[in-house]
Amino acid sequence: KEVLEGEKGELIILSPRLSDGYWKNPEQTNLSFFTLSDGRRGFRTRDLLIQKEGLLYYAGRLDNRIKIGGNRVELEEVEAALTSLNIIRQCVVLPVQSEDERVTSLIAYITLIDPSRNSLDVIILIKKLLKDFLPSYMIPQKIIILPEFKTNSSGKIDRGYLRLRHED
Repeated sequence: KEVLEGEKGELIILSPRLSDGYWKNPEQTNLSFFTLSDGRRGFRTRDLLIQKEGLLYYAGRLDNRIKIGGNRVELEEVEAALTSLNIIRQCVVLPVQSEDERVTSLIAYITLIDPSRNSLDVIILIKKLLKDFLPSYMIPQKIIILPEFKTNSSGKIDRGYLRLRHED
């Protein structure tokens, strides 16, 4: 379904030249690829876009949109609020799930502009400042200060490593 001006929607690619799917991964193929009744192949990118004045703008990822207690949360929005604070250099926000895979809260990993600051004081300050930007359910319950982030081979923050770290 097409979205209206100002609404967010997923970028879908339609083309007769799409691949047949993910190599040896039928489950992911079935989630991402589809065929329309007219025979055109489609691919769900999981990228969110927003249309403004006829132009499309990137607005995050669908797989970074979660629900906490029935409230929709976009992890990029929480990350943007954190990085807007003049004490945080970088951050990653991840969902914390219960055993039944319900998201119960958020955890934020951050690096500081001034790493010599007292960790407990910084965490208290961050939570206090976030109250001006975010509703309480979007404020990370746990904040972990790291000296730096581990990066993957493309130089991006290794979110997979952080996911494994908070599952321990």
